[in-house]
Amino acid sequence: MLARDPLTSAQLPNRSSPPALCFANSGQRHYRSDLNNLANKYRLKLQYEDKCEGPPHNCSWTSTAYINEIPYGSGNSRDKGGARERASKAAVEALESQGYTI
Repeated sequence: MLARDPLTSAQLPNRSSPPALCFANSGQRHYRSDLNNLANKYRLKLQYEDKCEGPPHNCSWTSTAYINEIPYGSGNSRDKGGARERASKAAVEALESQGYTI
């Protein structure tokens, strides 16, 4: 077995820079996170109802975001995550119009 030399400080990665494949802060607003944060801040009950229509290989998803069992937003997409994101966007916009802030 070969012995390895310890890494010098010049060989260590720069810890102040993010990893090469970091996608944090892509410039888009994340409405599901925003809605979850609003629900936690104001102690609101958040639930989603998801429905898939069509054949399993070509399904169209519809999601509805409920706040305290009242529907606040609905969205459609080819995938469940996209439908929830659109439902969350509608719900966040409705809550913000009522004076809720993140």
